[in-house]
Amino acid sequence: MRGGRSFVSISLSAILLFSMAGFAGAQDRDVDGALAQRYAELARGAVAAGRFDDAFFFAELSLEYDASSSDVQLLAARIVLRLRRPIREAETHLLAALASDRFTRENPLEARKTLAVLLCRMKRYDDAIRLLEGHRDDTDVLYTETVCLRFLGLRERYLADVSDAMHLFPSDVRFPALFLSSLSRDPEGSSPSAAEREILDRLLKRLPFLKRLDADLPLAAAAFMADPETRRSTVLEYRAGGRKSPVSTRLALENGILAEYDALAELLSFGQLSWDDIQSFKEALSSDDAAKAFGEAFLLYDGAISGDLNGDGICETETRYLSASIVSWRLDFDQDGIAEVAAAFSENLPSSVRISGNLGRPDVRADAAGKDLLVEYDPYPFVSRIVSVDHEKIRAFAFEADAYSLDLFSLDVIASGRKGNADAFAYAPVFHADRVPFESSFVQLASRIGDKLNDRETLYGMAGGAPVSAESRRDGYERSRVRYRDGRPVSETVDLDGDGVDEARIGYLTGNDGAQVRGVFELDADFDGLFEYRELLVAPWTRSWDFNADGHWDAVAEPLPDGGERREFSSRMDGILDTAIVARNGRIVTMFRGGKALNFTGDSGGLVTWIGEKPFDFGKDMPSTGAGYRYGVRFSVVSFGDQVFAEVHR
Repeated sequence: MRGGRSFVSISLSAILLFSMAGFAGAQDRDVDGALAQRYAELARGAVAAGRFDDAFFFAELSLEYDASSSDVQLLAARIVLRLRRPIREAETHLLAALASDRFTRENPLEARKTLAVLLCRMKRYDDAIRLLEGHRDDTDVLYTETVCLRFLGLRERYLADVSDAMHLFPSDVRFPALFLSSLSRDPEGSSPSAAEREILDRLLKRLPFLKRLDADLPLAAAAFMADPETRRSTVLEYRAGGRKSPVSTRLALENGILAEYDALAELLSFGQLSWDDIQSFKEALSSDDAAKAFGEAFLLYDGAISGDLNGDGICETETRYLSASIVSWRLDFDQDGIAEVAAAFSENLPSSVRISGNLGRPDVRADAAGKDLLVEYDPYPFVSRIVSVDHEKIRAFAFEADAYSLDLFSLDVIASGRKGNADAFAYAPVFHADRVPFESSFVQLASRIGDKLNDRETLYGMAGGAPVSAESRRDGYERSRVRYRDGRPVSETVDLDGDGVDEARIGYLTGNDGAQVRGVFELDADFDGLFEYRELLVAPWTRSWDFNADGHWDAVAEPLPDGGERREFSSRMDGILDTAIVARNGRIVTMFRGGKALNFTGDSGGLVTWIGEKPFDFGKDMPSTGAGYRYGVRFSVVSFGDQVFAEVHR
């Protein structure tokens, strides 16, 4: 009965322990939930007060305690976008919100709509359309779908969406603006199709209403107004309120509202222009004198010119100028807010170019392995250094002057004139993605190569594409130097403790596959020029020791195929290795001297094994290790693991 009561007692104790653990876990979850909710409320309060940095901080804290809250993930995504942080951060939050599907305050459709807009912006049109399937009754959903259809080239479906939207959502000016934008980018001289003409006629009839919702819409429609007086009055009405834009400046020039020189001065007063603005304005100039004046005036331009490659209103390229000299150029092809290419310029020539390993499109690449590159020039087009980043590994390549030419950019002349007493030109940079090099194309030309992986840095001296020397450091502490012959390592010295003195040496051998491998390691621990330890790093994998620093090995160990080990040492004054043991599983099984096997004789006490003859028994009296004398016999005692051996001295 006592055993039964003990079992019941133990069982009840175990149940109580598990119950308490479960209760503690539930308490922890309650605390985490309360903290997550509290920080979420602080984030919402900070958003309401316009303190978006604080809001981001509190939202991140909330998600640390409850990452499955879809409402907070959506809130965090909105804050990220408001702070203009990388778009992919917002995408990550939105995907998490939809994956957990724990919306209590927010509508899941809002997360889908926000994510679809980001996907559309990043040109992932098919993904955006799939995400919004079944919600065309929502004006935001229909607009995003319409934009995607336009850039997918599905013109019939795109025009049908625009037409439907103008019926379903007559007050949403985004659809007329999108339609006019796409129509204006059609090839010059092309006429609208019947479907486009029908939409355009409806739009122009409703323009008096629509312009109250979007004051810029009449400017976009002006080019399609048949009556010149109507076009002119439309531009005048826009500008009468003091509104100006590069488009209104060009239209004012085309419709006789501004003289060419006045229009030119107004255009170049804008700090942000587009290449479309520049090109269309130059085409509107009617005289050679005005074109020449444009060139002279542009040579003083300070500002940025952007390029919208597909007409979605989001610029992929931006070129910044100072007195018409190029200062920088950037490309964000996938429009995620992070540049795939960023170049700094000096005197209209690139001084450095940063290239992402993923350029955002399949037909260009930084490297086959997707490495990020930094190319530095001195002067262009001659490369002084290339830095390659692949996850945690960094490689830097240095080049001698004029050794490597890489023209990643060409320059198109966009304006010319006189500056001082000399001819001067303004340029538009053109990036050539197909010229971004593979590492194999320039490694042969490098004079030095530096590698950094985690805590190890290595600097190679190069000649003809092959290394001649290498120096490595780990944590800035351990250092090694390698010498090469014909591009193959032959020897290496190592400073193990970073004190500037090399304690170790490594020799290289040619392996069975023809590659150089580390063959031998030697250690000089006391810096006397003699190596006290030597280890073969290839078969037969022997290790050797010189205990008395006389230049002769005093002990050698060699592994055996069966997992055992053979060890040799000297029992003689001259140091000749005359004794060997074979050990397996940490125990000596055989001993040789002078090439002959020695007999092992057990002591009567079972504690000691005699090597060779046994002059007496120790019995249960365990002897101390070292030299001894008993019964007129000199002997020595040594231990090996849990074994104790005794041997008579002769």
